[in-house]
Amino acid sequence: MPRNRINYQNEAIYAGPSLKTGISTGVLQGHHILKKIDNVISANYGINVTRQDLMQLGSQGIISRPIFQSPILDLQFSYNFNGFGNETKLGFITNFTTGNNIPRFSDNFSVALLSGFVNPNRERDKRDFYIALADEGEDVYNDVFNIGNSSDESLTTLTGLIDSKSKSYDILNFQNCYLTKYKMNVTVNQFVNCNLSYLCENMMVFTSGSGVNVFTLDAKTRSPVKTGINIVIPKYSRTNESVLLGNTSTLSISLSEGDNNNLSSGIGFSLTDAKINSFDFEIVFDRYPLKSISHKMPVDQIIKFPVIGSFTIAGIQGDAFSGDFLSFFNKEKSIDLSLSMKRERAGNPKGDLSSLINIKKATINSVFFDSSIGSNKSISLQGQVDLDDADLSKGIFFSGALPTGIVEQFLLKSGILDF
Repeated sequence: MPRNRINYQNEAIYAGPSLKTGISTGVLQGHHILKKIDNVISANYGINVTRQDLMQLGSQGIISRPIFQSPILDLQFSYNFNGFGNETKLGFITNFTTGNNIPRFSDNFSVALLSGFVNPNRERDKRDFYIALADEGEDVYNDVFNIGNSSDESLTTLTGLIDSKSKSYDILNFQNCYLTKYKMNVTVNQFVNCNLSYLCENMMVFTSGSGVNVFTLDAKTRSPVKTGINIVIPKYSRTNESVLLGNTSTLSISLSEGDNNNLSSGIGFSLTDAKINSFDFEIVFDRYPLKSISHKMPVDQIIKFPVIGSFTIAGIQGDAFSGDFLSFFNKEKSIDLSLSMKRERAGNPKGDLSSLINIKKATINSVFFDSSIGSNKSISLQGQVDLDDADLSKGIFFSGALPTGIVEQFLLKSGILDF
């Protein structure tokens, strides 16, 4: 029966490793267990084709417009933040804890956020994404795990793990996707949300999500090739958390370690007394397409360094201190930022620490002030930090409790939640 329309409940996004570099899991040999991206609120994609006008002497018209570069597909999606579960599935190195409250690493600064993006294997950099499309009027999250029957044994068989309705799903497969931007917004009275952008080398459509033997493209010929690997869309399992509000967040700013001077006295206003109402930061990844005369497609999309994380802090100014802006900036002082986000629970109005973002040795690029009749005097502070895999004294670091459902808990035990 033809579809009349596609509504939001008909679609869901899943992540997996690139099928050119990924290996099938040891739990279900020959299969990839897809990881659901939680709390997605929007997704869009499109293809950009670069053509070259071919002309010749003696003619005003264009002879042809051939494609000289491999088309690039742009994939973007947004989700409400609920802990670093999505980030872990997407390849970031996070110092997470689960139900046992044992952190993955000894401290939050022992491993770089992007170390899996730049190591020789590049297994965290390349992603494949899948959008499952259910029939009209149907939710994708229909086949739900029965918590009472969700033993590890039931997850090690296809019948126990796979979404039984997936055979009726259409599947959009975005292949060899490379992250180009990660952005988080924390604002008072709003949900914390994240926006990500990827460039992808191909998109394929399958009319069933059950046992799909996924194809990929040969970089030399740009022709489809069987991978011999089937994807598995697991039953739906809800994670332990829902969303986080900006109101439950606390931002602290200080001079970097080793500098005992007061930051507020240097820039002329009190940061401790300022009423911060928004914090935004983003990481931009410039890519260099690695091309070869023997290949019709790029062999790889290498990250260009340096990778810069930039942030903006906005709020209402409080007390003023004496200070010398020019002297402060001339001293090349760096700052540390710590953003803690809490989840509110019954019986604990102050909340429990859920997620922590640390930015170390950032530099302030600009400070703006705004005064106008009828509104409070506002301040806006902008800065940036260099993410260097070889220097852990600076950069951005993610840590906190990892929200997990039944499938995620099992994959953590199996060591295959992240790639």
